[in-house]
Amino acid sequence: MFSFVFMKVLESTPTRYDWGINFFSMGRIDAIKRRITDEYIQSGDTVLDIGCGTGTLAIMMAKKGARVRGIDISKPMLAVAGERIDETGVREHVELMETSIVGLARHFEDDSVDKIVSTLAFSELSSDERQYALEESRRILRKDGLLIIADEVRPESVLNRFLYFMVRWPVAVLTFLFVQTTLHSLKGLKEDISKAGFQVVSSQSQFLGAFETIVARRACNDGS
Repeated sequence: MFSFVFMKVLESTPTRYDWGINFFSMGRIDAIKRRITDEYIQSGDTVLDIGCGTGTLAIMMAKKGARVRGIDISKPMLAVAGERIDETGVREHVELMETSIVGLARHFEDDSVDKIVSTLAFSELSSDERQYALEESRRILRKDGLLIIADEVRPESVLNRFLYFMVRWPVAVLTFLFVQTTLHSLKGLKEDISKAGFQVVSSQSQFLGAFETIVARRACNDGS
């Protein structure tokens, strides 16, 4: 919920996007991006960053020696990302593309990347878009490639859902005021990932179980 709201609101002022997202995630998102880079990205990896935003994670991974292709539908966000990439001197390691999830089929070949990462992007997608993105991710990933998603999810326990609601209800109000709709955190994300042909390797929950980082490996039970 909160990820969608503030991504939409802050997209109008993309230079403040990272500050806003980090503030409203209570510092979690920057720490998670560092963990993804430190634990799962290696020099020489080819990585797809879905919903790359202002390029924070893409730059971290490029500095470690990965070759990154970042996609996002927001031209202003990509403009900020491009400036930051130039400033940090990793231009030769990062390619940015303005495209939606549908663009995955046009721009990426089968078995073409080692890792796919996404932070606070899947919660913006409809259920059909999420399913499509997961299916395309499996197609794009090489054998034993990793899918790493960090996003807001629905807490499993009733108590945690109640406590989370009490903390986050003001965000629901802001959601309605800014985008005139009611939005929900992801439910059953691990199950959706498994159904798309991945084996969940690990999952780490934070903040009453409402924020989760899932690492999954492309399953190869079809002989591919």
